[in-house]
Amino acid sequence: MGKFKMNSQALLKYILGTSEGDIMYTLLSEYKNKSTDEFIQKTCTEIALSTGLECETIRATINRMVKKGLLQKKPGIRENHYVNFFKPEFNTSIYIESAIQKLQSKKEVTNISNRNQAKDFIPKIVEILQSDSNILVALDFIEGGKQ
Repeated sequence: MGKFKMNSQALLKYILGTSEGDIMYTLLSEYKNKSTDEFIQKTCTEIALSTGLECETIRATINRMVKKGLLQKKPGIRENHYVNFFKPEFNTSIYIESAIQKLQSKKEVTNISNRNQAKDFIPKIVEILQSDSNILVALDFIEGGKQ
């Protein structure tokens, strides 16, 4: 078998879950030409258009992500509309922790295929995440040295 290659969105969905992974991918994609010091502004509708998720699902998922330390959020106004400003966590350590937790939880599942897939995928995912401390570089959103 060749080198393990999982696209960035699939990797995030695999370790974070579908909704969190889709939202994180959408937000990280905004940083291709932005400084990691910046917050980005997004409405619920804009995130829904990128992810296909419903607004209530987006709100609940974002609140979970904030509690987990994956995301910072602050409210604001843009063109007389309520918007949120977001800043994802860029340090890969929190994503590695999520991957390891997923592996631990998969040890309990009864489906042997899912358990074996996690035993195969997660060490390789952790290796990808350990390739750089910045998630944008590790997942090829940007090249190393560009921040």
